[in-house]
Amino acid sequence: NRQHNENFPVPQRLTDRCWVIHEATQPKLGGLFYSRDMVLLAYNKKMRDGGFISISSTSWPGLEPRENMVRAEMADGGGMCALPDPKHNTTKTLFRFVSTLDFKISLIPYRVIQALYVEGSRNYIVGLRKYQKARRQKEVHRIDQR
Repeated sequence: NRQHNENFPVPQRLTDRCWVIHEATQPKLGGLFYSRDMVLLAYNKKMRDGGFISISSTSWPGLEPRENMVRAEMADGGGMCALPDPKHNTTKTLFRFVSTLDFKISLIPYRVIQALYVEGSRNYIVGLRKYQKARRQKEVHRIDQR
């Protein structure tokens, strides 16, 4: 039952709202940062106009930690929330990401890790914007063809 999303592999969809996600990174900075992987349980729910996703680490058969990777963990309480911006309801979205991620990097100062994580989060938001723009363009194109 392994599926794949554009952004991450989904080894198992437990329900329409609850997925097991496996994400792995490549080594960074010439091997200074080892490859990391995460096995996450994500539960998403739509409430009114918003979307909420709760994410935490889990274990899953076939996704045991590997010798050549560090297993990153996300504590309970992490997740994402997207709501329409009250000032620009149809054109803007308020997005909040609560990270409880532990990359398990002991030799690098926390400020350096935080700066890299912030950059990664920015890239994620840019990716979301591109994805949403492509979806809107596809929808407009589909409507125009009617």
